[in-house]
Order: sequence, then C-alpha cells, then structure tokens
Amino acid sequence: MPLHAYWRPAPSLPFPLMGMQGGVYAGSLLTAGGYNSASITHSVLAYSATQGWERHGAAPSTRGVGSDDSGSAVLRGELYLVGGIWAQGGAVRNTSEMVAYDMAAQAWSYKRSMPTARRGLAVAADEALGRLYAVGGINCKADCYGEDVEYLSVVESYDAASDTWVSLPSMRTPRRDLAVAFVGGLLYVVGGCNGQGGGSSTNCVALATVEVYDTHTKIWTMAPTLNIPRHGLGVGICPMTNGKAFIVAFGGSAEPGIMNNPTPCGESESLRVSHAEGAAARWNHFANLSVPRYGLLKGYGLNLNGFLYSVGGSTVEPGKLSPSSSVVEKLDCNNLV
Repeated sequence: MPLHAYWRPAPSLPFPLMGMQGGVYAGSLLTAGGYNSASITHSVLAYSATQGWERHGAAPSTRGVGSDDSGSAVLRGELYLVGGIWAQGGAVRNTSEMVAYDMAAQAWSYKRSMPTARRGLAVAADEALGRLYAVGGINCKADCYGEDVEYLSVVESYDAASDTWVSLPSMRTPRRDLAVAFVGGLLYVVGGCNGQGGGSSTNCVALATVEVYDTHTKIWTMAPTLNIPRHGLGVGICPMTNGKAFIVAFGGSAEPGIMNNPTPCGESESLRVSHAEGAAARWNHFANLSVPRYGLLKGYGLNLNGFLYSVGGSTVEPGKLSPSSSVVEKLDCNNLV
C-alpha cells in the first residue's frame, strides 16, 4: 500500500479551466480547449519544469471541431483532439471531427473523422503500434445541454499511419466522463457514469466498474472495481519495471449529474497491473488531493518526468458548472512502489 504517496502543489494554471484535453510530450504537459466559466476556449497551454506555463496559440475553431469534452492523447509527436462539442446557432452539438497538433512543426491538421460522433469520450494511445482507442461517451443528439442523450459503449481504433478507423467490440457498460489507461496491450476503462438505462444527462449515475480489453485476443473482461464510483475523474499511469505499472485514479465525483456541478471528491486510489500477471486483487486508497476537483484535465497518461499531474477542474459551487479552480497538483510515482 503506497503509504508515502501524497499530492504536492505545482504551478497553477494561468486561469481556471475544466473539461480541457491534453497529454505529455518531450518534457511538457499540454492542455487544449476546455471551459473557462464564460465560454468554450480553444487556448493551448504548455507546462515545463523550466518554463512554467506558456501559451501556444489555439486549436482550430472552424465548423465541427470540438475543443471541449473531447478525447485526447499524444501519439508519435502529435496531440490529437477527438470528438467533443461545438456550438451551432443556439445549440451545442457533439462532433466526430479529429484534429492533431504536430509539436515539431507547430501546426494543426485535419485527420479522418471518427465513425461515431460523441462527446464525453476518453482516448488512449498505443505508441508501439501507432494507434488510438476512442472509448465510450454520449450522443447528445439535437442539443448537448438537453436531456435526450444516448450513452455509448462504442470503441473505435484509429491507425495513424493509414489515417483510418475500425470498430472494435463494444464495452459491456455504456459510459461517459470515463478515464482510460493502456498498459502492455491491455486497454483499461475506469469509472464514468451513465443513465442506468435511461437517457437523462442530469441523472448520470457514477460507476465503479473497470473493464479491460485485450488488443490481442479482442476480448473484454472485468477488473477490480474502484473503491469509490466516480465520473469526471483523472487517471494517470506510473510505469514500473518488468512491464508492470500503477494505474492511479483521482478526483471526479460520486454524485449523479453533469450540468448541476456535482460535489467533487479528492480521494485517490491505485491499481497495480501487468500483462503477464493481470491486475492486483483490489484498488488501494492513498492520500487525497489537497483540493477536491471534478472535470479535471482529460489528457492521457499525465506522467511528466515521473510525476502525475492533476490539472484544473471545478470545485464546489452547487447548481452551477463552473471551472472554479486553476489548481495543479503533482504525485511522485516513485512513492507508489
């Protein structure tokens, strides 16, 4: 049990944000888009230990490109923004568009759109095979702020070399605002929420279940459940030796609902996994976030120089979805061993 693991303060964001996307590349932690309490933003920020937070322009704001509630991951030097929401007239809709930011060229490009339009999805990266896995989310149909939504169990894989998508076997449980991890050919799907058979967004009930997809056998199995059901959480990966890793879940909310700003939780828990041995018997709780937050940075992996980062999110402001936090905290992976 990681008795010596704890979260410590890190430099704050330049302004409060929630629901943003991002990832880690070449010594920098990246965020793109999100909600800043006034509107959906397209800002791109980068943090490094030497430079602190810096602005890096903006994601495309053209028709159909989502920069809030998208899935995201860094793959082979590019930051991908997948799906999400965009404004059309007086309504907000989900999208299937995908764009990528080439860090070396410092330029955005359009990629092949996902087969399934959705928001609230999560994306994992398989660096070895050059693939992305887009998991879950919702189809919010005519209006993403409305109540007529469809929770999805859809899983689709993108091949960067050929710029093509394929459909994979669906998860057992539809879910949105989930988190994912990819370790040794295994795709872990953690938490999230769904309508328990209904289509209401405000009654999105938090899930504790964890599913695992084996990319070799193409079979889904169940892993140990979280100690605390949660959605809008962060998940990071702490690699160990011999193909093992810790998956760390933190923050989010155990309360139902999305737009009503559910009360955030600060609890953190970890699960030791490996391809050869599978997952440990249970998740272990350790130190809480100093500031409980919901709707944290949705980037994949979130491991920068051996530290996991919990970035931004919403604190307690009942009845209002608002990014009231610019707080950033970090966790030393070495303390989990």
